[in-house]
Amino acid sequence: MTDALATLLGVQEHDTKLAQLLHRRTHLEQRAELVAVQGELAGLERDLIEPAAARQRFEAGQTKIEDELKTVTTKIGTAERTLYSGSVSSPRELQSLETDIASLKRRRSELEDHELEMMIEREPVDATLADAADRIDALEARRAALIEAIAVEERAIDAEAALITARRTALVANVTADLLTRYDRARTQNRGVGIARLEHGTCGACHLKLAAVDLDRIRQQPADAIVQCDDCGAVLLRG
Repeated sequence: MTDALATLLGVQEHDTKLAQLLHRRTHLEQRAELVAVQGELAGLERDLIEPAAARQRFEAGQTKIEDELKTVTTKIGTAERTLYSGSVSSPRELQSLETDIASLKRRRSELEDHELEMMIEREPVDATLADAADRIDALEARRAALIEAIAVEERAIDAEAALITARRTALVANVTADLLTRYDRARTQNRGVGIARLEHGTCGACHLKLAAVDLDRIRQQPADAIVQCDDCGAVLLRG
């Protein structure tokens, strides 16, 4: 039984390493940074909702002005060609054309001034969006690098875990079903520790010193008897 318990202790060592690898895999430093980067990206996207909407409003306004400018400019050109073509001889009609042209040019000037004002108002919005775009590009590049780094770490951990699992499987083949059941039950109850050495009257799993009466009882057990710690339930390998 001592050999079987020693083998089971080897299983425990592998299980401990696997638990450590799982913890390491779950708590990679890059993973925490990735969460922070993704949070920053989400915050930027929220902050850009209003500037993006403002730019759309500016673009729509500018398009409307540009369309009207084209229309007004076309009307001015048509009116001026008619005015200077000699096809109109009536002084009243000529005066009416000149009045229309003057009115159209005032409207064109108003539209150009309005367009310039809108462009000036839009500049800080465009600057904000351009700066945010640069920050987003940098964050997305960092996110991609972190995702790749995490994948590399995970592959390395998984490869190590696979090797340890194979070694554990080979050891488990030499452990009886009853002993393995006790071990697994103890591990569940004792934060992953199912077997430990009993040294100098102290359980190596919970690190508590057994009472004298319990030690006497254990000493009286046959060498092939399976004994467990009364405090934590771990199978004990007597030294």
